[in-house]
Amino acid sequence: EVIFKALLWVIAAMALIMAEEARTQLVPCYFVFGDSVFDNGNNNDLNTTVKVNYSPYGIDFARGPTGRFSNGRNIPDFIAELMGFSDYIPPFAGASPQQAHTGINYASGAAGILEETSYHLVRTYLKAREINLNLFSCFFLKCFIFINTTTYWPNFIIMPMSYLKFSYMKFPKYIKYYLSGDKISFEKQIKNHRTIIMTANVPSEKLEKCLYTINIGSNDYLNNYFMQGDKYNTSRTFTYDQYAEFLIGRYRSYLKLLYVQGARKVGLFGVSKLGCTPRMIASHGDGLGCAAEVNKAVESFNKNLKDLVSEFNTNFNDAKITFVDIFTSQTPLAYAALGFTETQKNCCSVESGAELCAANKPVCEFRRRYVYWDKVHSTEAANMFVANSAFARATAFPYSLALLAVL
Repeated sequence: EVIFKALLWVIAAMALIMAEEARTQLVPCYFVFGDSVFDNGNNNDLNTTVKVNYSPYGIDFARGPTGRFSNGRNIPDFIAELMGFSDYIPPFAGASPQQAHTGINYASGAAGILEETSYHLVRTYLKAREINLNLFSCFFLKCFIFINTTTYWPNFIIMPMSYLKFSYMKFPKYIKYYLSGDKISFEKQIKNHRTIIMTANVPSEKLEKCLYTINIGSNDYLNNYFMQGDKYNTSRTFTYDQYAEFLIGRYRSYLKLLYVQGARKVGLFGVSKLGCTPRMIASHGDGLGCAAEVNKAVESFNKNLKDLVSEFNTNFNDAKITFVDIFTSQTPLAYAALGFTETQKNCCSVESGAELCAANKPVCEFRRRYVYWDKVHSTEAANMFVANSAFARATAFPYSLALLAVL
């Protein structure tokens, strides 16, 4: 244990030394994609319950509550510091085209690989019975409709063409998700990126030198596959391995889009041990400990994501993609070595049935000892460890983020 603890401190020291020696900015620009783990304010003005621009979020951040899902800095903030940027990467919301020359954060809380993930978290939607379904509206929704004689009115099952082979949803539920709008999915983030770099006329040779980091997939489990009730049917349609393969299939297509848009240096962050979050311990672990089945499902996703990295690097010679493994570093030994004493409890006050911090309610005093800030998201201390480890290659394969920057 002493040796392991010393090794972790060496890793952290290496990251700081490398950043200090660099002094200058290591990459010309940095683009961020993902969900609430990376979001730094893109949800603030959306009509959604998934926003945190209120106290106690940002209690340890100099700028206060900004929309970061933590008590302080998030992982991209630390990466920006390590890469030598003079300021944090701004959110896409409100960003000017000029900022595309130095970097933009597109990440959005509740975003998933699948479009329908987290649709239940959006506040407003058009009810199915308020819509006059006809051939034109079906064409607009890019769907395929057939009569379903086994269900109640409206006796339709609606399928997006791209999802036809894999799943189905009853008409009312599909309408809710599709027309809600206030959720910046992974696909939408990539479209936003394409639009702004084209508007700003960022040179392709510059885009190829930029750093890109992606953290996506958690919500496809938290707010889809393992969501209790009948909101989603993925757990009834797929096994763990089938679902992971399905998600990675979508991920592959989105990664190719980014490649076409100039991305060459990309860090793909794996999904963490979701079964050990306070939320999943309560809902799937009987409140006693980590939910093993949730972690097992996530492991399958991470394995497939790591394989995708190898596949992409093989098929695209000029691509330098790396996998950041958060999952395997989340062990009791690692936590103890880093000084975390509360690894399964949330630091802030959370109301019954919720997962985000209650506004202006008490928080724990020794936040540096906690892994989780609320029921799902990590503290600044945990975020710093993830960023430092990825930068110094302790958890990144085949390249550290530091090496990725200079290749």
